[in-house]
Amino acid sequence: MIKIKTMPKEALGELLAYLADNESFSTAEKKLDGCVTVPEIRAALRELAVEVKREAASEDINAKELVKGTGVSRKTKKVLTSLSNYEEKKLLSAFGFIEKS
Repeated sequence: MIKIKTMPKEALGELLAYLADNESFSTAEKKLDGCVTVPEIRAALRELAVEVKREAASEDINAKELVKGTGVSRKTKKVLTSLSNYEEKKLLSAFGFIEKS
């Protein structure tokens, strides 16, 4: 079972957007007894998805800028460009270049 803390933010954003577009939320509608409508739930999930994706994108930019600013060799930069964003963040956080997320 994947934990939200270890799920890449890009994937979490996509999951939230998918749920907003495809889930019926019939149980939530019954349990919330009209306090929150299904369209409001969908809107909240879409808004959250956008914010999570925006945060993930800004972290990607920060990680890339960090690598540019450090004195890493061309070979190291070449290796980093071959990694996925998730792998790159994990590697940079393992060596203390960025905070663990």
